[in-house]
Amino acid sequence: LVCLVLLGMCIAATQIATGRTNKVVRGLWADVFLSITVSSMVIAFIVVEGIIHADPWYNAMQLVPISGMILGNTLAAADRLFASMDSRANEIYMMVALGATPREAAFPSIKAAVGAGMTPLLAQLSAAGIVQIPGMMSGQILAGADPVIAAKYQIVVLLMISAATTLSVVIICFLAYKKRFSVEGFYLSPALRDDA
Repeated sequence: LVCLVLLGMCIAATQIATGRTNKVVRGLWADVFLSITVSSMVIAFIVVEGIIHADPWYNAMQLVPISGMILGNTLAAADRLFASMDSRANEIYMMVALGATPREAAFPSIKAAVGAGMTPLLAQLSAAGIVQIPGMMSGQILAGADPVIAAKYQIVVLLMISAATTLSVVIICFLAYKKRFSVEGFYLSPALRDDA
């Protein structure tokens, strides 16, 4: 039952994430689902088993809320990736014509999309505890918990969200760039794409 709940959460998160990117390119649902599910579940299981030591590891009281926190913050950077690739279309045509593989031609755009996907996360991490007191920590302090313990839990939450977001952005970028290339490795002009 816990696995079914997690699967439902991953499907809902994928639907929300692909709602924006479907306007850019079709066929991303499976890639976004894979990136969100793998990144979120790997980090959630590491936190539940390695830090919280839930017994059993699939205890819904720990696994579902932690997975929800991670899924709610996991981003899909495919729209940024495709915008960057479209702005570099002539450069990509030239690189492919000179023998570059699709991955080599798309790599500057992948790098830019990963950087853009990490920017809000880095801003949040730099402000946490100094400019703002995040939700979990402030909730525990208001409930009367020791501020040091509340801060430790908040650090775990921020690190697990940042790890899952980083992993998700990297996976989706390395899966999605192929949608702009043909099977033979040629960059597809707008007339040949299966865009919405």
